[in-house]
Amino acid sequence: MFHALIGSYTHGLGHTRGGGAGVQRVTLDRDGRIAPVGGPLAIRNASFMCVNAAGDRAYVTSEVDDHRDPGNDTGAPDGCVTTVALDQDLAPALAPAAARDHVLAVRSTAGPGPAHCGLDPSGTRLAVASYAGGYAIVFTLDGRGCPGPVAATLPHTGGGPHATRQTTPHPHQAVTSPDGRWLYVVDLGTDQIVGYRLGDAGITRDLDAGAALPPGSGPRHLAFAPGAPTAWVGLELSSEVTALGYDPATGALTPRQTRSSLAEGPAPAETNFPSEIAVSPDGRFVVVANRGRDCLTSFACNPDDGRLTPVHDAPVGKTPRHFAFTPDGLAIVLAEQDGHRVTSHRFDPATGRITATGHGWDTPSPCAVCFLPG
Repeated sequence: MFHALIGSYTHGLGHTRGGGAGVQRVTLDRDGRIAPVGGPLAIRNASFMCVNAAGDRAYVTSEVDDHRDPGNDTGAPDGCVTTVALDQDLAPALAPAAARDHVLAVRSTAGPGPAHCGLDPSGTRLAVASYAGGYAIVFTLDGRGCPGPVAATLPHTGGGPHATRQTTPHPHQAVTSPDGRWLYVVDLGTDQIVGYRLGDAGITRDLDAGAALPPGSGPRHLAFAPGAPTAWVGLELSSEVTALGYDPATGALTPRQTRSSLAEGPAPAETNFPSEIAVSPDGRFVVVANRGRDCLTSFACNPDDGRLTPVHDAPVGKTPRHFAFTPDGLAIVLAEQDGHRVTSHRFDPATGRITATGHGWDTPSPCAVCFLPG
């Protein structure tokens, strides 16, 4: 049995009706049944979550613009990130009636609409991407594992050719390379993956790091191969996925292949929008969630260069916003934002095929899935 956190939109935005509970712990059994554990944490618009390696802290971005830090209230639009202390006394083989998860701290993100957060491999820094604010911010974690001093604020400039989605920068993800050398901020608004060197002396922009993607492609999320110098990025506005070579010395991400994010051929413009992209734990397959076509698409990876060969499109519910593999790689749990349901799916590690279990959990506006370690 696995434990996971499910984030949901509590309030309506332009892309969601809201009504969710915030953050809810659930269990997933071997048959794919999903069950809530205790009550939810009422964290507003819990758009994304990550958990540290020890499994005792979760970090939750709130996609809001009206958080007010009592110690630094400028009146400007502002979002926040919440630190949650996770109950580690729950036996993973059991389905307990309650969990003693609780909020430790809430920290301003110094700008509106945070959409993603990620920890560096050392677990000492937390990076947050502010989609609406046009920047990323990096916090140093304090002794309690909460965001403390700001290590860096990383503003972006520019835009792209899309008339409505690229008028300003829109960082959608902040993710560290697996070796901890580089921070990459994936900017949908400027068609760039912006690279920053992570050093003892600070965090510095490196013009040779990262990648420039085709104009109007709208990169959203980046996923690294485990144990190989390869990554893949989903292109939300062009409904594509690009395989990238990763150079740990320079931080460069070199495009090697760009293809449709769907197995059954490209989608017409403005009808399909890839959301999450993830790599199977063994590194053999990449899976992309496609909103519009409403499917999970799996690809087999060439182990030498990361090039993708389509396996199939597995139909799912409406607006698959985010998903995560179970730690053993044998299942996927999916947040169907406008289907208002969280569903489980079997993943075949030999073929890469995805099959619905038929099990799910009904909840309004789910948007994020995060498994706990162990």
